[in-house]
Amino acid sequence: MRTRILTVFTLCALCLTGGAQNADTRTYLGYAYPAGGQIGTRFEVIVGGRYLRDPKAAIVNGQGVQAKIVKHYRMVRTINGTQRAVLRLRMAQRELELGGEAIPKWVQKSYDKLTEIEKEKMPEHPLFDDIETKTLPELKHLKSVLAEYNSRQANDQLGEQLKIEITIDSKAKPGMRELRVLSRAGLSNPIRFQISQLPEHSELEPNDALSTYSIGVPVEEFPCVINGQIAPGDVDRFRIEARQGQTVIFDLLARRLIPYVADAVPGWFQSTLAIYDAEGTRLLYIDDTYGDPDPFVQFTFPKPGSFMVEIRDAIYRGCENFVYRLHLDNLPLEQNPVRNLDVDYMTTDLPYTKEHEPNGTMEEAQVVALPKVIAGVISRSGDIDLIRFTGKKGESIIAQTEARCFDSPVDSLVRIVNADGDILASNDDYMEKHQQLHMGPGLLTHYADSYLTFTLPESGTYTVSVEDVQRHGGVDYKYRLRLSQPIPDFELRLLPSSLNIGASGCAELRLYLHRADGFTGPVALRLVNAPEGARLHNAVIPAGRSEVWTTLEWPKREDDRIEVVQIEAVAQANGSEITHPAIPCDDSMQAFLWRHLLPAQELNVAPLTNYQNFAYSTEAASDPVTLRSGQDASYRLPLKWAPKNPQRFQFRIKEAPAGVTLTQAKIEGKTIQMEFRYDDTLAAQPDRGNLIVEVIRKDTNKKNNQTYNTSLGVLPAIAYETHAQ
Repeated sequence: MRTRILTVFTLCALCLTGGAQNADTRTYLGYAYPAGGQIGTRFEVIVGGRYLRDPKAAIVNGQGVQAKIVKHYRMVRTINGTQRAVLRLRMAQRELELGGEAIPKWVQKSYDKLTEIEKEKMPEHPLFDDIETKTLPELKHLKSVLAEYNSRQANDQLGEQLKIEITIDSKAKPGMRELRVLSRAGLSNPIRFQISQLPEHSELEPNDALSTYSIGVPVEEFPCVINGQIAPGDVDRFRIEARQGQTVIFDLLARRLIPYVADAVPGWFQSTLAIYDAEGTRLLYIDDTYGDPDPFVQFTFPKPGSFMVEIRDAIYRGCENFVYRLHLDNLPLEQNPVRNLDVDYMTTDLPYTKEHEPNGTMEEAQVVALPKVIAGVISRSGDIDLIRFTGKKGESIIAQTEARCFDSPVDSLVRIVNADGDILASNDDYMEKHQQLHMGPGLLTHYADSYLTFTLPESGTYTVSVEDVQRHGGVDYKYRLRLSQPIPDFELRLLPSSLNIGASGCAELRLYLHRADGFTGPVALRLVNAPEGARLHNAVIPAGRSEVWTTLEWPKREDDRIEVVQIEAVAQANGSEITHPAIPCDDSMQAFLWRHLLPAQELNVAPLTNYQNFAYSTEAASDPVTLRSGQDASYRLPLKWAPKNPQRFQFRIKEAPAGVTLTQAKIEGKTIQMEFRYDDTLAAQPDRGNLIVEVIRKDTNKKNNQTYNTSLGVLPAIAYETHAQ
C-alpha cells in the first residue's frame, strides 16, 4: 500500500454532492490532449469530462510526474451574440498587430454597443484563451470554430474541461501511466497518459487543405512524436522531410489511448494513416494492423524530399476524444516499446518447445509428450501445423491457443483428430461473455483464440491441428498452443479502479471471476499491506458463482490523501493454494451496447470527507441472512456508536437480486435494524451472494428550505442465501 499526500483544501465539502460512486455523478474523464509528453519537459494538457467542478488535484501514477490544475472550464453549449462581438474584436485586434487589415467597421460597431460589463464576457473555453499570442493561421482556425460552434452537437460527457500543467522529471521512466482528477464529485476514472523519451510536436490548425498542410508540423528529424485531435470531418496533414532509402516506423496510438467510445460505431477512433509525395501521389494507406485498429507500419522512402502524412478517421467522424500520438521512429519493429499494453492474465510453467517444420501431414506430425506448450508460426497462407501426442482412455485434454491476446494476427482453428483422421472436436473462437459484458482482456473485441476440452474415447495417439481460419500466414502469425490435462485456475477482476469513501465509511466493489479448466471452488479476497482499520466484508465468491459484490471499509483520515491498495485472491485447487493479484478494471462501453472490463494499473482509494456518520463493530456483517420465499428475514448491523439524528437516514438496496426487497430499515441506538423479503417467483433459481445497501441522508437547503437526498456511500456487504418455499 502506497500513499499520496495531497496539498489540497479539506474535502469536507465533497460529501455535499453525494452519490459520487454512482455512475451518473462520479467525476468522469473522457480524454487528455496531448495524451503524453517528453521526459524533462513542462507543458499544459486539456482534460475533458464531466463533474469536474471544484477540482482539487490531478494525479499521475508512478514517480517523476507532477500535475497541477490551472483552470476549470464550464461546459459552453452556445456562444451568444455578446461573446461573439467580444471575440471578433479581439481577433481583429490581433490580426492588425500581425500586419493584417484594419479592424472592420461592423466588428468595431458591434463591440461599441456593449456595456463595460458585457465587454468582459468571454466564453470559458481553452480555444479562446491567449488570443493575443495567436498566429494568423491560428486566428483563421478560431474564426471557423466560432462560425460553426453553435451548430455542433454538444456532448455532456466531455463538456467540462480542465487545463493541467504537467511537469515530467528528467529521471522519470518512460511508459504508459494513468491520469486521474479529484474534484468535489470524487476521484475520477483513469485515462492513459504516455511518458516518452522523444521530442514532441502538436498539430497546428488549420492543416486540412493541401494548400495549408505545410504550416502544420514540419518534421525534419526523427525520432519524434506528433500529437493531434480529430474534429468531425477533420483531416490532419503534416510535412516531413526524408532521405532516399530512409526507413521510418509509423506507430499511431489512438485506440490504445482511448480504447472505447460509448457513442460511436465501431466504438473507437478508427484512425487511418496515408503518405503522399510532393506531387500528391499516394505512396501508402493503412487503417489497421492485422486485428489492431491502430496503424503500424515500417516505410522506406523511395526518394529524397518533402512528403505529406495524412491522419483522419476512416469514415470522417470526429470528437474531442479522438486524440492520437503518432510515433515516428527508426527502431526496428520488435524494439518499439509502445505496444502490447493489455494485461497478460494467464501464464504457465509447463514444459516448452518450438514447432518444427515440416509438420503439415499426418506422417510429418510433430510428436510431443504431455503436458507441453508449443510455440508455433503459421508461416504461409494455408499452413497447417500438426502436433501428435499419446493419451489414455477417459483422460481429459485441454487444447488452447493464445495469439490475439499477444497481438498476433492469427485467427486460430484447432481440431483434434484420431489415428484414422476423424475429427473428434474443434473450436474456432472462444469467448466468455455475461450478456453484453465481455470477460476477456479489456482491449480485445475479436476473441479469435481457441479453447477446447476433450475426453479421449480410447487409449492411443491423437493429433491436434492448428491453422488460421482465414487461410492467412507469414512470419508475424505466431501462436502458443497448450496441450495438457486440466489445470484448474482463475482470473479475478474488480471494479471500479477508483474508490470514493463517503461518510458511510465503505465503498462497493464488483468482482468478476473467470474460471479456467473446470475450476469451480470458492475464491476469497484479502488486502495486502493495508492500513489499520481497512477491511473487506464478505469478500468471497461462492463455489460456482462468477460475479459478486463486496465492500471495502476504510479508516477515517484527518488529512487529504489518495492511497494505492492491492488486493489478492486466494483459492484451493488440487490440494494446493492458488494466489493471484486482483486486476483493477473499469466498466467501459463500446458503441452503445457492448461493455468491457478495461484493466487499470492501480486501485486507488480517496476519502470524500474526513467526517464519518457510521462506524461498525468488528462483527458487523459477519453472519449471512437467510431469505425464504414469502417470509420476512431480520438482520441486525451493530455500530460502534449511535449516529446523531437517526431519522434523517434512509436505506435502499443497490442492484437488488431478483425477488429480494428491503421492506424496512431504521436505526435503533447502536444498531441498524433491517427487514428483507424474498419472492422466489421473481427469481430463476435460488441464489447466494452479497447485498449492497446504500445510505441516504435527508438534507435541507438553508437558502430555500428545500430538502434533498445525499448519498453517503454503502453499508458493509451483507451475505445472503435465498431458498424456495
